[in-house]
Amino acid sequence: MLVQNSSKNGAITWQWYDNTNSAYIGSEGFMNFATSFGAVARVSRRVSCALVLDSDITTSIDVELRIKTLTGTNWNMTITANGISSFDYVGYPSIRILELPT
Repeated sequence: MLVQNSSKNGAITWQWYDNTNSAYIGSEGFMNFATSFGAVARVSRRVSCALVLDSDITTSIDVELRIKTLTGTNWNMTITANGISSFDYVGYPSIRILELPT
């Protein structure tokens, strides 16, 4: 997935959500063009990951990736196979779930 903010004026965060227990899990991924913290040269931590132990699951767990916050204008979120060479101010968010046996 390609995420682009051509106005360079917004921020987005995404994180895994555990529907079974109604809670966000793991770490957030983000892109931030809205403050000096997220200046164009240093825009993000693009990976959202969650560690789920077998001992944390009784029968099953239902998780989904959710956008938690979105500010600014001119966001473009698309699936692309053409790469990012023709796009300015983009990122490829990444999501990971790791399951380790106890």
